[in-house]
Amino acid sequence: MKSQIEIIQTLFNIHREDIPRIYHKDFGNLGELIPGMNGTTIKMVFDNLDVIEEGRILVVSGPIGCGKTFAAFVMILWRNWIKFVEPDYKKILDNLNDGDDTDLIDAGILEGNNEDRAFELAMNHYHKRFKDRYTFKFHRASDILKDAIRTDSRIVAKFPGLVIIDDLGREHFTDKGFGIAEWDAFFDFRYSELLPTLITTNMTPEEFTEKYNVRIYDRLKQIAEWLTISEKSLRGKQNGR
Repeated sequence: MKSQIEIIQTLFNIHREDIPRIYHKDFGNLGELIPGMNGTTIKMVFDNLDVIEEGRILVVSGPIGCGKTFAAFVMILWRNWIKFVEPDYKKILDNLNDGDDTDLIDAGILEGNNEDRAFELAMNHYHKRFKDRYTFKFHRASDILKDAIRTDSRIVAKFPGLVIIDDLGREHFTDKGFGIAEWDAFFDFRYSELLPTLITTNMTPEEFTEKYNVRIYDRLKQIAEWLTISEKSLRGKQNGR
């Protein structure tokens, strides 16, 4: 069976265009980032996968460069394996082990052991059936607010798959009341409809309260799992600082 790293890298290649280029290099170094990840940002986010699976809101808070957005993407790709690919893989492999390789012959997958062939076909199925069908969408918080001004933020809020809201707190308000009302309605809708949502923010709870007021912070704490990352910037480590 393929390793966790190989699975995530394969899914990354499928979703490359959906993930900002700033994170592409890190996906090439997964072998260094994932092993022994106890206590790291990736491990902490992975440990909260059940929050996403239950259709709840997960807030990942931490300093700039601690790897929270990259960790979110790693977790999301692994979730897509568990949710969309692995069941198909197991079914294909069972058929192969029973001597039925009709689907693989039809797909032109003729060489390799049963596990590798089943993996290739399952990934082909995923690419065709699920890649563009409600797996996840990435949005910067500032873009959601801009869309709310131009059209309606509910377009994003109603997306039936996982919505990633990046850098919440760094958007600028021209009308603070409007911005707070939009986020309040956005979070309430995702929560009430059990639509999985992952939020990253550089803000501490105190900074968040100052920007959005106590009411919206308390509301988000009530309906979301708040995960605080205390690691230092990974960017600084990579640059030798």
